[in-house]
Amino acid sequence: AQIATVVFRCKALDPSIKGSVYVGQAVSAAVLSIYDTDGALLFTTESAATNEQGSFVLEEIKGLPSDFRVVTESGFLAGEAFSGRLSADIRNFRPYNDTIYINVVTSIVSAYLDSSPDISLSEAVSSVKRFLDIPETMDIGSGAQLSSKYFNNSQFLREAEENGGIDNYI
Repeated sequence: AQIATVVFRCKALDPSIKGSVYVGQAVSAAVLSIYDTDGALLFTTESAATNEQGSFVLEEIKGLPSDFRVVTESGFLAGEAFSGRLSADIRNFRPYNDTIYINVVTSIVSAYLDSSPDISLSEAVSSVKRFLDIPETMDIGSGAQLSSKYFNNSQFLREAEENGGIDNYI
C-alpha cells in the first residue's frame, strides 16, 4: 500500500523535461523555451538552463502537451559566446522515459518543418537524413552528437561562419 501511494504521488507530479544541447561540444548556459506546434510560447527559462555538460532538467512544467518544440538560444560553446538558435521538435513525448537532444541536425529538421508545414516530423527527419547522407537507422539526436562519422559539427560551424552564421546557414 505504501509503495502504491508513493507511485501515485510521483505520477501526480507534473513531468520534467531532461535533455542536452550539443554542437560537437556541450553548449552551456543556454536559455531554453518551449513552443506548441502552432508556435505559441508555453515556457521559457529566462536565464541559463544548461550546465557545463550542456545538460538540462526543467521541473514541473504545467500543461505540457505531448507535441512541442524546444528552442535554445545564447550560451557558450568551448568557452566562447554562442549566438546560434538550436531547436528540436518533439512528438508523443513521454516525460518519464524520453531525453531530448538538441543539436544542429535536429535544428535543420525544425527548419525543414517550418518550410514544409504539411509534412510530419518523421517525414522531415527522413528527408534531412537523406540530404545529409545519414543512415536511416541512426538517431539524429544522440547518434548525431556522438559520432562525427556522419555529421561533422566542426565543419558545419566553419561553413556556417562563412555563410552568415548558424541561423542563416540552417
